Amino acid sequence: MNRGLTGIFSRVTDQYSLTNPTFALIIVDLQNDFINGSLAVKDGEKVLPIVNDLAKSNSFNTIVHTQDWHPPNHSSFFSNLHAYPLAPDSPISEKDAKMFDEVIQKGPPKTVQVLWPTHCVQGSKGAEFHQDLVIRPTDDIVQKGTHATVDSYSGFWDNGRGAETRLAQLLKSRNTTHVFVVGLAFDYCVGFTALHAKEHGFKTYLVADASRSVAKESEKKMIENLKNAGVELIEARQVANVIRDVKANTVSAYSLLSFLVILIALVLLLLHQTNFI
Repeated sequence: MNRGLTGIFSRVTDQYSLTNPTFALIIVDLQNDFINGSLAVKDGEKVLPIVNDLAKSNSFNTIVHTQDWHPPNHSSFFSNLHAYPLAPDSPISEKDAKMFDEVIQKGPPKTVQVLWPTHCVQGSKGAEFHQDLVIRPTDDIVQKGTHATVDSYSGFWDNGRGAETRLAQLLKSRNTTHVFVVGLAFDYCVGFTALHAKEHGFKTYLVADASRSVAKESEKKMIENLKNAGVELIEARQVANVIRDVKANTVSAYSLLSFLVILIALVLLLLHQTNFI
């Protein structure tokens, strides 16, 4: 009997939300250096009109922009390779390392690090948001990658999970239930932000055509990771329908509780009439 009622409750709560849904759009790193600067993603500028249309759709209760914000001595910069000794088990030595190679830095913290071109340095033109990006006065900005010794792909944590940004706290303070992630780049900052949003308990969608990847190989790996984590990959044209369907399938906690009380009463009455209790 208990297992049966538990199953019914589980099926109902899977289909319906116990609370009113609240939607957030996370716009990841649409900065000059990633669009037309030192670390430009191919076709990165093509996501701008798609992202702007989403932001102007009035579909979201919260819009957050993440901003890569590195100090000049950041450990991810190839130009700073000499300042961060490599671990003995690094697959590439300092002498042989080239731009975009993946090395292991000794730390602390010991970390796997791609050697990127210098980008998004605090206060630089490259770190500014692209001029065509629509940013409203009510939008929030969360900076990441501010610690010199560790990179931060995700808008939530640094790569070593030693420090957390204010993004999760911000979303939870707004009672956010569903997040949609867009921006650059799909296979790094966008993907990891979506993975960590899901880990924080948000229903998470990555809007694939509102993002672009650095490389096909890393894109393929990220897609696999996203699907395994339960992040849904959708297109921008689907966003409005997803939000509409979520709202349509939402019932208040009071209504759901009333339904369950009535259902239990009917079950108990049936059992009583058949002399099971």
